[in-house]
Amino acid sequence: MIILPRSPEICVIGDTASLEQNGKALPGVAQVAMQQGRYAAKLIRSRIAETPPPSPFSYFDKGNMAVVGKGFAVLQGGNVA
Repeated sequence: MIILPRSPEICVIGDTASLEQNGKALPGVAQVAMQQGRYAAKLIRSRIAETPPPSPFSYFDKGNMAVVGKGFAVLQGGNVA
């Protein structure tokens, strides 16, 4: 999520935002946009309630899944606890 420096009331999320985390660009996928949307909602809620803002946005990669056929999918994931 990007907050415009000259207009901090404007948040840019999803495909219109180009963000890096740990030196790598975040992928342009729904998973990133959904997490950015939740973060933006928390930020707006904190501004309305005049409470401290949430910590900076940090993307958590949940992995990727592709449905291959009826009852079958392929999952690419990281650490599973």
